[in-house]
Amino acid sequence: MRAIRPTPEEYTFSYAASEPDRPHVRVATVRVLLPAFDPWLLFLVFVLTFGGLAMLFSASYAIGIEQYQSPFYFVIRQAVWAALGFAAMLWVSCLDLSRLRAWSLVIYLGVLILLAAVLFTPWGMTHEHVRRWLKLPFLPPFQPSELAKIALVLVLAHCLGLALQHAHFSWWTWLGVVALSAPVVGLIFPEPHLSTAVLIVLTTMVMVFLAGAKWRQMGLVIAGVVVLSVFAYSLLTPYQRERIKSFFIGGDHQGSNYQAQQSVRALKEGGLWGKGFCQSQRKLFFLPAAHTDFIFAIIGEEFGLAGTLLTLSLFGCLIFKCYHLAHQCADPFKSLLCAGIGTLLALQVLINIGVATHLLPTTGVPLPFISSGGSALLCTLLGMGLVLNVSRSPREWTWRGHDEDIARRRWHGRTHLPGVSHR
Repeated sequence: MRAIRPTPEEYTFSYAASEPDRPHVRVATVRVLLPAFDPWLLFLVFVLTFGGLAMLFSASYAIGIEQYQSPFYFVIRQAVWAALGFAAMLWVSCLDLSRLRAWSLVIYLGVLILLAAVLFTPWGMTHEHVRRWLKLPFLPPFQPSELAKIALVLVLAHCLGLALQHAHFSWWTWLGVVALSAPVVGLIFPEPHLSTAVLIVLTTMVMVFLAGAKWRQMGLVIAGVVVLSVFAYSLLTPYQRERIKSFFIGGDHQGSNYQAQQSVRALKEGGLWGKGFCQSQRKLFFLPAAHTDFIFAIIGEEFGLAGTLLTLSLFGCLIFKCYHLAHQCADPFKSLLCAGIGTLLALQVLINIGVATHLLPTTGVPLPFISSGGSALLCTLLGMGLVLNVSRSPREWTWRGHDEDIARRRWHGRTHLPGVSHR
């Protein structure tokens, strides 16, 4: 990536003392002004979004014709959400992150109010025995749980960034993390939405680990989470417990494992190169939720192993970019923000593909950018807007090794000065 050449005023030099018998080593820090956006990051977002729209049309046109008399019903809805998502992404990418950080707690409290409104107000919508959507006046239905993922990452990055700045990670920091994540999980779990609750817990644990939590603390907290998980199993609905049991002990052809069996069959029938675009047979009412939770199986059936590897490569590059930006940031808040968004994206991809390949119990985690779901797509693009915002920030680089090499080449501790040339 080409960087704008900094002005002399942007150079900062410091001198670090070395061993007594060695000369001082100069450490130069330069603030490098970057382009408006990371071009590769933006390119990957566009490819996954528009490729997802094409894949969604292939996976949903049959059910669209049957239920809504239009093969373009789902893809048009997704395209509208994608347009709103890109507008939100560009808007967030141009905000002042310091101001957004100052408002992170207010945003978090606002999302908690929306989650509570789903459960306790008439605006909450129930569909197929689950209550996850909020229908406000003059707005389409949306899932506040998707927005809660981004809001929690934002406020955790703020709080953990403060702990990193003070270089002190104690049990009080853990108490703050629990106080922020527990209300979100407590409001999402009864919807019921077990997969999103697990996703939030895992993302929180990864962010805390990256913030420098001690190993002993991590072990004790993980043990506590396991104990709470055993207790939470008794609170699951009957169909959730049946899915977990059928994953471990197996199920009949028409039972809880039916979707997973059809998904694996679709991946096998795809072979190496697949059957071709729009040529899948499993989506013709053999595989339920083919356009949402099991769209990865349709990718494998139509484009084969090559198509699934290409999809995984695109996701891998995008996740790598998020972590790479996190590694380069000198600000702990920005670093944790990129790492949190990257972790959230990676876990959703792993869980969705794990379900499609029958490596995990069947659960409702959409494949980012591709699965049908306007709220999920909008919030995913919103998260990418935060990462793009970080990519626009000037970064600090330190050239220590180069100056140490120069110091080693000095003779008798004296700097080698250039000779005076005669004019």
